[in-house]
Amino acid sequence: MSVRPGRQRPAHRRRPPVRGAPSAMSRTNPGLLERLEHREYTGAEYSLGRFREVLSRLGDPHRVQRKVIHVAGTNGKGSVATYAARLLVAMGKRTGVYLSPHIHRVNERISIDDRMIPDRVLQAMVAKVRGVRGGTGLTYFEMLTAVMFLWFAERRVDAAVLEVGLGGSLDATNVIPRADVAVITSIGLDHTEILGRTESRIAREKAGIIKPGGVCLCGRLRPAALRVVSERCRCLGVSLRLLGRDFHVVGRHRDWQKRQLVFGYRGAGNLSGLRTDVLYTVQADNAALAIAAVESLGERVPVSAARRALRLVLPSRFEFVPREVADRLCPGIPLILDGSHNPPAIRNLADLLRASPWRRIAVCLTLMREKDEAGVLRELSRLRSRLALLVVYRLGMDRSRPARDLQRAAVCAGIGGDRVRRADDAGAALQTMRAFCREKRFDAVVCTGSQYAARELQAWLGRSAGDA
Repeated sequence: MSVRPGRQRPAHRRRPPVRGAPSAMSRTNPGLLERLEHREYTGAEYSLGRFREVLSRLGDPHRVQRKVIHVAGTNGKGSVATYAARLLVAMGKRTGVYLSPHIHRVNERISIDDRMIPDRVLQAMVAKVRGVRGGTGLTYFEMLTAVMFLWFAERRVDAAVLEVGLGGSLDATNVIPRADVAVITSIGLDHTEILGRTESRIAREKAGIIKPGGVCLCGRLRPAALRVVSERCRCLGVSLRLLGRDFHVVGRHRDWQKRQLVFGYRGAGNLSGLRTDVLYTVQADNAALAIAAVESLGERVPVSAARRALRLVLPSRFEFVPREVADRLCPGIPLILDGSHNPPAIRNLADLLRASPWRRIAVCLTLMREKDEAGVLRELSRLRSRLALLVVYRLGMDRSRPARDLQRAAVCAGIGGDRVRRADDAGAALQTMRAFCREKRFDAVVCTGSQYAARELQAWLGRSAGDA
């Protein structure tokens, strides 16, 4: 089966319009938001006491949220949070959503009804937080979380959907006094230096978002992790609903011609003909968790709202770059951006690529220092002969792992040295890929390993347009 690369998306499949945010970083104080951006990777505080004190001085905005869906998990939590928020918006609810990380601008993390927080509002609220005692000492994530609570409270959202930044119990989002719905998407080994080196310990951290009076929804957890979550629910008297037992994905299959995943949902309601532009089969699970979360708020989800909400393009989730941009790298070859960054996610990516019609696949890979590079490369090696070329590189940030380490791990994982190339940065990696595209025919090029990579890759592709 052949796949037509890079077709123009119909209007209903494009990203939702971003309104309410000027294109410049700031009109009145351009330095403030830039300084905030530069703090992104600084500071960690594994205690909520100081943050609660600052919120108290701000009037406790976290206590006035009406309905709350709180989402944790090793993988999939951003997708679930985004889908749940989109469902509520499609149903006419004023909905705030808090996500991380951002790809291009910090404003992407905080939205109401698909409108990113405007620069002037973000700037004013950062100043407000910094103006109270203790506000200047907050970490980057705490600062943005405080801003999110302030804006959602000011705009009186009907529902807030919060994605956990890291872990659960000590995450800044977990200052909320209650969560109507707590969602745990998946449990895997990631951030083990902070959360623990077993799935049980990681599950204990993530189960910290479960609170009395709410409902807990879980994806497909392995037995050890599920036991931890079940015990937490039992102790708190919380109802536990499981994907595959209490609500279901039905009729799941990929349509490679349309580049869509097609499936149905069976829960409080039965929804058919659902489609998402993310081809991972697990994305149907994420959609089901989102639908079940909205149903758990006491809402009936119309099939028309579900179909609209799920057609959203999710950045860096097996995202096909538009053909006119992809052709700047390798003419006529699909270019995919994917944020998979740990062994479980890369395993899903490898499974997807092995199920694809593509026989010769080129991969660009970068990783953060704290990631399990040996595990990631082992999963990539499962592509076997389909992996025609692997280009490893380092992003322009201190957290990025040196390309030499990735090259060594690739060889140790059994990926032949003749298929591995090392590049100094994202631009050099894409130039290497472009040179090989001229010599050899690839069926697809996949850039993966970090959601942060999309910024540098897209910047290079944009600059290359001027060089063409």
